[in-house]
Amino acid sequence: MKDKPLKAQDIAKIAGISGSDMKRIAENYDQVIPSRILGRVKLYEQKAAGIVENISSMEKAGKAPGDIIRELGGKVIRKSTKERTDEKIRKDKNTGNREKKQAVPAEKAAPAPAGGGAVRRKEDKTAFLELKVDKLTNRVEKLESRLQAETEAREKDREEFRKIIREISENIDVTSRWVDYFDRTLDENSAGQEEFNASVREWIDYTDEEIDYLNKPFWKRRR
Repeated sequence: MKDKPLKAQDIAKIAGISGSDMKRIAENYDQVIPSRILGRVKLYEQKAAGIVENISSMEKAGKAPGDIIRELGGKVIRKSTKERTDEKIRKDKNTGNREKKQAVPAEKAAPAPAGGGAVRRKEDKTAFLELKVDKLTNRVEKLESRLQAETEAREKDREEFRKIIREISENIDVTSRWVDYFDRTLDENSAGQEEFNASVREWIDYTDEEIDYLNKPFWKRRR
């Protein structure tokens, strides 16, 4: 029998990690966690819970993401959006500090390479768009989780209504059987009463005839 696919919150619960940790692990180790996309929802295989739990343990042990991916049979292709963004922020910060320390008079400073400002602005714009996409993705996932929770709540309500209807139907069936039983009993009693009344009438008629006969004179009775 094929395993039932699980959602991210199910995997997090089984693996014993928080929802935010599950989201981060799913983004950074997507290639080694078996999953598929159904509409706008990502579904995971049952074995994904063990893999996520293993990844969490290796991270706590201090292993780098690249080493974890390689150890799980994956290939390090590129860093995640969050890693690239954090690295760019750190790089920009370090670069700014070095520029402040190594600042020289304007007349001695080397001319900036042509087009360098445009490239920098393009990189900043790309990073900004990636962050915006991440925020939108988080919002969509929250809305999907909320929709799933509400759907499950509605399903529980519907099941409760079905249970009540079944109980009412069963009570109606029992009542109907009792009504049928009483009707049959009354019919049987009525038929028996009519038979008894007919028998009594016969005995009354016979007794009346015997009394009439006994009331006759002796010589008439002999005839």
